[in-house]
Amino acid sequence: QSYDAKIKIHGRSEEHFLGKKKSYAIKFSKSKLFDNMREVALIILDEQDITTVFSYYLVNKYLNVDVQSKLVRVRVNGVEQGLYLLEEKVRKELLEKNKLPGVDIVNPNAMWTTQTTTTHTHQFTHNIAGIKTKDLSGQNSGKLLKYKKIYGSNNFNELSRLVDIDKFARFEAIRMLHADQHTAGGDNLKLFYDNSSGLY
Repeated sequence: QSYDAKIKIHGRSEEHFLGKKKSYAIKFSKSKLFDNMREVALIILDEQDITTVFSYYLVNKYLNVDVQSKLVRVRVNGVEQGLYLLEEKVRKELLEKNKLPGVDIVNPNAMWTTQTTTTHTHQFTHNIAGIKTKDLSGQNSGKLLKYKKIYGSNNFNELSRLVDIDKFARFEAIRMLHADQHTAGGDNLKLFYDNSSGLY
């Protein structure tokens, strides 16, 4: 089948650029989605591996969020590129499929031109002015002020009124199974804000 889509290079770390194979981000037209996905990443196996698929299996089992992730064969202009990891990106369509209406996405903005040596974090990562929101609900419910309180507090009682402690604990348990820091690093950590409960 044919799809209208926009394609760009995905990833900025050296693994994505040292070899001939590149990772890609693909955004499909709303008029025709690919396997009911709006946006996907095709990631070279030097950068991702099969444990990602297992992680999403656990996310589905324990957090009830189904994200497509699988190994696929890729050809570019008819030339075989081999195996890639396909990973569905967090977008409005993913939330709708998972019956999460009224949920907004909040995360630090990706900045790649700072003087720090890190890729996903920088000195202003959690500054409120650099936060990116997807206001899918259209509600102005004070989520940015709560976000600021989360990163400014080390008091458990205060945090427990701002976040869903049970879901955060499950997320952290899954993350620790892989000893993974990447998913919680800077702009990689996308927080879901539930306008119904008022919790992250």
